Amino acid sequence: MQNKRITYTVKFNQSQLIDLIDIDSVNQLITFNDDTAHVYIMEVEKTNHDIAPHEDNDDNVHDSTLSSNSTQGVDVVTNIDGQNPLTPILCTTQLVPTPQIINSSAKWNDLIKEEGQIFQNANKLRKALFEYDIAHKFTYKFLKNSPGKIICVCKVEGCPWKLSAYAMGKNTSFLVVRHFIKNHKHSAQDVLESTHSFRSNLVSSIIVDKLRLTPDKLPNDIRNDIFKEYGFSLTYHQAWAAKEKALAEINGVPKDSYMLIPWICNRLVKTDPQTVAKWTCSPSYQFEKLFVAYGCCVTGFLRGARPILFIDGYHLSGPYKGTLLTASTCDANNDLFPIAYAIVSAENNENWLWFLSNLKELTGSIPVTLISDRHPSIIAAVEQVYDRDRHAYCYRHVKENFCAETKKLQRGIRGEVKEDAKKLLDAVCYTRFGTEFTEAVEQLRAFSPELANWLETKGDINKWAKSQFPHRRWDLITTNVAESFNSWIRKERTHSICALITEHRDKLANLLYTAKLEMTKWKNEVGPKIDKILMEHVARSEFLKAVRYGDHNVMVRGSNVDVCVNLLRIECTCLEWQMTGIPCPHACAAIKLLHGNIYTYVEECYLKSSQEKIYASSMIPIETHDMPDVNNLTLTDWENNIFLMPPTTTRPLGRPCKKRRESQFQDVHVYKCSRCDQSGHNRSKCRNPNPEKI
Repeated sequence: MQNKRITYTVKFNQSQLIDLIDIDSVNQLITFNDDTAHVYIMEVEKTNHDIAPHEDNDDNVHDSTLSSNSTQGVDVVTNIDGQNPLTPILCTTQLVPTPQIINSSAKWNDLIKEEGQIFQNANKLRKALFEYDIAHKFTYKFLKNSPGKIICVCKVEGCPWKLSAYAMGKNTSFLVVRHFIKNHKHSAQDVLESTHSFRSNLVSSIIVDKLRLTPDKLPNDIRNDIFKEYGFSLTYHQAWAAKEKALAEINGVPKDSYMLIPWICNRLVKTDPQTVAKWTCSPSYQFEKLFVAYGCCVTGFLRGARPILFIDGYHLSGPYKGTLLTASTCDANNDLFPIAYAIVSAENNENWLWFLSNLKELTGSIPVTLISDRHPSIIAAVEQVYDRDRHAYCYRHVKENFCAETKKLQRGIRGEVKEDAKKLLDAVCYTRFGTEFTEAVEQLRAFSPELANWLETKGDINKWAKSQFPHRRWDLITTNVAESFNSWIRKERTHSICALITEHRDKLANLLYTAKLEMTKWKNEVGPKIDKILMEHVARSEFLKAVRYGDHNVMVRGSNVDVCVNLLRIECTCLEWQMTGIPCPHACAAIKLLHGNIYTYVEECYLKSSQEKIYASSMIPIETHDMPDVNNLTLTDWENNIFLMPPTTTRPLGRPCKKRRESQFQDVHVYKCSRCDQSGHNRSKCRNPNPEKI
């Protein structure tokens, strides 16, 4: 080990090197480190005199000079013989050089290598210059910047760095580097003061790959990522503009996305002939309407789903606005099952009539029950296309209107009175017998004649009350399924029309696949949601007494009333079994008495066999390798395709609304006075003379 120096570090201070000279140093090395330690072996330059043998006299120890370019480090200490200690060296400490941080820009060090390098076009060269600039920490400026000629130099005065690139010919976009000086002449102050110029289209090229995976990343998150990975800072506006450019590169320019609608519709129908994809335009080829219904959804609805549809419209918040009209239903487990959608300009009579006419062609002669809100255009269109008697209204929307009318008629009333009015309306809606319905209306009349009169004249009771609607709707009295669709596609409604079509198709394919996979995990003949309802009914039936009467009749006695259950006709005098298709608690008590299987008395639309019919078909992926490039259309593309223009829209005044208006039934945070702990005022307006007693 002559002419060698051995040093080590300890885990709590790895910035200092400590000499390893004897057995005590070895013990310290083991004691103050974990399973591994950093040990360094360095060569010592030879001096004119030799090092004297080890003696107790410190005068024989000579200083040694370390070579700065001959260090070699190892991670694990090799076997050191304690019987033959190393020649002692003067114990000193030395700071470990600060490690150089290698960021993500190191991959761009060799983007521009030498003269003669060829780039596809000027934009490719500008992008390479931008990334090369970040990797080498300098700033450049253009002396000439055109599609056929780019000349740029370093901004530091006197620096020789220069690049010149010229077009390879008159009719080509390729550029070749003719002159390139890669050396820089910078001082430390020049490097310190160098600032990068950031254009949104160049920064977007850095973040585009990440936005493909996380398109909802916020501008501040983009700023933080850029600083951590590349070491430069962006303003919020720069990050936002770069994100918009990247999203436009991913999803396409919103204006150009309308050009591809005819091609997409043709490809959808060609891929699956059962799919319906229609579009209309004006004589000047401006987009007007789009209707899409995938074949697997239509087939599943006709084969196994209940004949009930939830229709609603939602505002699109993309660049050209518009309205999304949808039709959905429930599967055997009461989960969302989309059927069709349309993109139109607004919710008016013409657009709803066009949407429902296309929907009628899919459903054919099947008697379908429609549930919607009380939008005038929906009511008018349903009367022209479907049976008016089969149009039910969403009870939640009716309740909203009822509460608004209550507030209008009785201003200044206490909150308890309003809650009493809503309870009386619930009694009118949920009762299943005509006599009980009449009693509930009379109770409401006694509470407020004005509200009862509004309910009879403007409330359309026969469209939402359970006892008054003439057709089956399986106790589905709200448009919660349509609201689920709205929540399901909330993010996609902000994108361009082509991105919306693509993302909706992907989400729908994943929904169908997931539901089909979950169906294989069903433990019983019904889904988990239906099984949960049955468990609740069975639990309630434990407190009922059932008596066999013969001919499949069972009398079930509750606390206040007796009902008759007929298992052969699937009937119960409480009417719940007939309306829902699921055995009510009375039926569960009768089934238990006769030792029957409860799943055999569940309606077929809830069974696993129906779920298999609904999800028998799957989505078919479409090929887009031959989709026209809207930025580089050829003469063949113009001859073989129709390209649409975006619709004419006007931006409304004010800032666009991002949040929907919350329902009055949602839980609202109640602010209370910090002095008296009462609601309705704050501390500054508190007039309670003795708040301690409250």
